[in-house]
Amino acid sequence: MFKLNKTLDPIYILGSSETLLITRARHAICNATLKEEQRAFNEDCVDGKTTRAKEILSLAQTLPMMADKRIIIIRNMSSMAASELTLLIPYIENPNTSTVLIGECHKIDKRLKFFSKAGRLGFICELNVPRDLSSWIKQESKRYNMSIDMQAVSRLRDIIGKDLGRLSTSLEQLALYAGDKSVSVDDVDDLIASTRERTVFELTDAIGAKNITLALNVLDKILQHKQSAIGTVALLARYVRQLRLAQSVENEHHTNATLAKLLGVPPFAVSSLMHQATQFQPRVLQQSLNDLLEADLAFKGQNDANNVLGKQLGETVTLTKLVVALAQSPH
Repeated sequence: MFKLNKTLDPIYILGSSETLLITRARHAICNATLKEEQRAFNEDCVDGKTTRAKEILSLAQTLPMMADKRIIIIRNMSSMAASELTLLIPYIENPNTSTVLIGECHKIDKRLKFFSKAGRLGFICELNVPRDLSSWIKQESKRYNMSIDMQAVSRLRDIIGKDLGRLSTSLEQLALYAGDKSVSVDDVDDLIASTRERTVFELTDAIGAKNITLALNVLDKILQHKQSAIGTVALLARYVRQLRLAQSVENEHHTNATLAKLLGVPPFAVSSLMHQATQFQPRVLQQSLNDLLEADLAFKGQNDANNVLGKQLGETVTLTKLVVALAQSPH
């Protein structure tokens, strides 16, 4: 959690993989530095991808107008060339006391001279995603004056994962949806899970049709939207269990309504699921469940499967292998 000292520092280098944490830290600094009516003349925002050090230095040395301080915000500071960053070192060694400079970085490379120097001067603020997401969700819910039970918290965490921005947005939506009542796991399923499950339904439908190209295209859409890898595995595992159950009742005489209840799907989806179940050998489904369990453990950090490739690439490779294995399996 970012906390400001009573006395403002002249420089803040904010580093985090999570945009929400950077945004909130920036807002806290800006609100402590200037009143709203002072910002029009005393706040400049530049993009590190396209801005040279010379321009930043010129802005930083400009005097404030009808205020004690001015603010310079550098977005994507970590994208600046090392040579440009090096030109800023003399400034951070002797900053203008009437300027508050805020650098925003999604990754800080402390091997670079600028970041190494900024770290030694105490100007780097690394904002880490909280390890205990459940506690963060409960705390975040207070922003929206809402009550949420722990089952709902766990479900929301599993569906969305560590994307704090999406978690916060989902909590805001749930607060509006639930009104004065406490948010339940059913509310999360109705409002949040349904949109993500529709995408995963497209994936399972493509897998059931043995359409590898379509399955991989849908998986790519899931990954691009940063949907939780753990949540995707959980929904794939549910699909595989439904296929196994469909195989087990294939020769039994049940009504469509009864099958829908047994399989946990809407009545209109029964015939499709029953047909898809005929496309898989039982041993393939059992192996898929084992693979999905391994993937779940890997994504939760309980084995070393993803350590070599890194988290994001490891999840992508693992999910791709799972989808291909299912879609390519023999009848």
